[in-house]
Amino acid sequence: MSHRLLSIIIPVRNGGSPLADLLGSLSTLTLPTGWEKEVVVGYQPSRDDTLETLRASGAKIVFDNSTGPSSNRNAAAREAKGELFYFIDADACPDRLDLLERLIEAAEQTQDLGACGGPILLHPMQSWNPIAIADHLACWFLWHPHRPSGPSFFQPGGSILVPRTVFEKVGGFNESVYVFEDYEFEQRIQKIGYGIYFEQAAPITHWARATICSTVRHSWRWGLPVRQTYLNTLPGQRFAFQHRPGLFWINLPLIYLNRMRLMLPQCWRHSKVQTIYSFPFLALTVLVWAAAVSFGRGQPPP
Repeated sequence: MSHRLLSIIIPVRNGGSPLADLLGSLSTLTLPTGWEKEVVVGYQPSRDDTLETLRASGAKIVFDNSTGPSSNRNAAAREAKGELFYFIDADACPDRLDLLERLIEAAEQTQDLGACGGPILLHPMQSWNPIAIADHLACWFLWHPHRPSGPSFFQPGGSILVPRTVFEKVGGFNESVYVFEDYEFEQRIQKIGYGIYFEQAAPITHWARATICSTVRHSWRWGLPVRQTYLNTLPGQRFAFQHRPGLFWINLPLIYLNRMRLMLPQCWRHSKVQTIYSFPFLALTVLVWAAAVSFGRGQPPP
């Protein structure tokens, strides 16, 4: 009997120990009857033992000498054979053995599916690191495990299932985009008539940045292209001087307060203890992000 194939695609550079944990967990995941899986890794030159880890795992390695997650994902996708692509980041890990079953089921039951993914949870080993908690909540507060399944405006590229036909129709990820590349990719998917969906039963865990320097650096890089890549794609003008970079910085207090107002109720419902415990770092993380949004002028350097 012929089987259908799912390609698990992992972009990696300096993957470290989280990559080894991910590769080990993927081998234990169950699949629906009639399905098989392959693991394809887009490898960019690394300074650690990432390549040795990959060779020991038996995964298909695709070498990519470019820079950025878009190029890495595209390189691996070109070598993948599956009819479905499941993209997962190297610092993530499935939280359920039937993760792939739930995603494949969603793909088969949703006629217009362009992409789907599930909750993004903080890795349990970081549950009492206030900096990691703040970093996680600031990034993933909307992708919590209590959110109901259904249509979504966006699913982060750290865990996303995409039919091969859809991926090829939109031409893959834009390799000139280094931050928000998943959002830009999904905007093109929706423009050709496909939907983005959230599947509650398909959670992953994710390692957050755990030091002040790393989370501040990430918040700054993440905030730089927000106005150009996100705000300017929304209908109407959300802030004063939205298309005048020289004056847009005036919106800094409003951007900061709006983000906190949107984020804190979700964080509070998720975990009151973690919200209180991490609040000083959460406030700092969002402030750095808001400053980058206010003063940034597009994509950060690769």
